[in-house]
Amino acid sequence: MPKVSVIVPVYKAEQYLHNCIDSILNQIYRDFELILVDDGSPDKSGEICDKYAENDGRIKVIHKGNGGVSSARNEGMCTAKGEYICFVDSDDSLNIYFLQKCLELAKSYGDELIICGYNKIENNKIQKNIFSDEKYDILQRDQVIMTLVEKVLICAPWGKLYRSDIIKDNEIKFPEDMSLGEDMVFNFHYCNYISKIVIINSPLYNYIVVNENSLLNKYKTDLYSKQMTINNRLSEYIDNWQIDNNQIKKLNNYIYFCYEKILFNTFSKKNNWSLTTKLKYNKRIIKSKDFKDALKNFSGKINPILNISYKINSFLPVVLFDNIRMLILSKR
Repeated sequence: MPKVSVIVPVYKAEQYLHNCIDSILNQIYRDFELILVDDGSPDKSGEICDKYAENDGRIKVIHKGNGGVSSARNEGMCTAKGEYICFVDSDDSLNIYFLQKCLELAKSYGDELIICGYNKIENNKIQKNIFSDEKYDILQRDQVIMTLVEKVLICAPWGKLYRSDIIKDNEIKFPEDMSLGEDMVFNFHYCNYISKIVIINSPLYNYIVVNENSLLNKYKTDLYSKQMTINNRLSEYIDNWQIDNNQIKKLNNYIYFCYEKILFNTFSKKNNWSLTTKLKYNKRIIKSKDFKDALKNFSGKINPILNISYKINSFLPVVLFDNIRMLILSKR
């Protein structure tokens, strides 16, 4: 039985797949199986996977109909034989010491959940994201969970080492009925069965940003209900934990920022609603009790223009300010 099962969901990844697979096969630690889940990819990704499997007995390839990344990861977990599981996205790559370092820390300090830092690579620029300046941190879940959200270290399944028995004994799966936030829901579900988290403050995972601007500018339909679903699912776990006051504060800030994201999403250029409809939609949100509570509990600083909008229950000041700003920029 392999020590680690490395699961890679694959879809339209032929441009990056060689680099991803090579980074896994080049690991200093060798006792692992690599599960490549071809999620009905219409390009040559499936063929690439098969060619690698012909030359390395550690590789298993699953070909399935397209069901989305959650479906692909779940399929990989069903096949996994390793004591531990980790996930790699098909356009990302691993530092050669990723598995070795994760397993060393798991053996020395506890193996419930290992999280490592990562490099965010965009347009040949590298941004390192770690938890602290310490070599590693050993922390209790209830004292760190929302800090991990704040530092974007618990929002994705990659860059982590999970115990396979915790996943399988508790039937933890990626929710296939969600198109947003499913990764964080998976991580919170997993964290419901652990108490300690070990963090390696070295960027051992390379997160390759592919066309991020188009994702950021994309209008997310029905974002309000999707975000509320995420928050409700996270609350199912958090409400049963004994998170400290600092984490409660960070939770409240997270909830407010979710609302802010929703309000700005309404005014995406990709949203074909009329200006009147957009303003009415945001007004309903701003006037709601849930938003008022989120605003009251928020401990950070709010943009002055947003503050005015909240006081008059209208997003119009934000729209006018943005139009003026764009006009000034166009004349430079």
